[in-house]
Amino acid sequence: MRLPLAALCLALSFAPAAAQTVEDGFEAYDAGDYATAKTILLPLAEAGDARAMNLIGYMYDFGKGFPKNKTAACDWYEKAAGIGEAIAQGNLSFCFEHGEGRPKDIPKAIYWDERAAEQGYLDSQINLVRYYRDIDPIKAEKWALEALKSGTAISRVSAWYANVKYPGPSASFLDKICVGVMNGLFHRPILTCDKLIKAHSLD
Repeated sequence: MRLPLAALCLALSFAPAAAQTVEDGFEAYDAGDYATAKTILLPLAEAGDARAMNLIGYMYDFGKGFPKNKTAACDWYEKAAGIGEAIAQGNLSFCFEHGEGRPKDIPKAIYWDERAAEQGYLDSQINLVRYYRDIDPIKAEKWALEALKSGTAISRVSAWYANVKYPGPSASFLDKICVGVMNGLFHRPILTCDKLIKAHSLD
């Protein structure tokens, strides 16, 4: 039996809205709508979604949608890291390495970077090359070779930095300059150089 149009509209008005997802929260965050991102992500984080936990931590870390609070940021990173979120594990490592939101503790920083690196998280693989270069060259080589699978400028520079020999293209002068300037001086994201080098090669 067909419902009259008015009855159908009334029924639809009481239908539950589609649940908002982590992806919806990411989209709001990327659009700079931090209030909406917070509204979407915080309930998901509190319900145990690891990706939402990590982004809530990031929002606290950089004061986007929340007052800047390094301790709260690291609390959320730690919750997500504990249930296996690789990016959160890398972020928690940063907390311990730099003593921001957590007491400085290099062994704990290495522990969490290793957990993230084992899942293929490039930032943590690069960090481990840096940690181990002078104290354990075998481990430095292991993580440099893992990082090189990404084919990125930062991985080539990292292997060069640790004096790791490998088949394939070595770090170019442009790789070294870009990584040193963009990542070292301006603290830009780890893959910034690949975008810049690609753009330069197309000129």
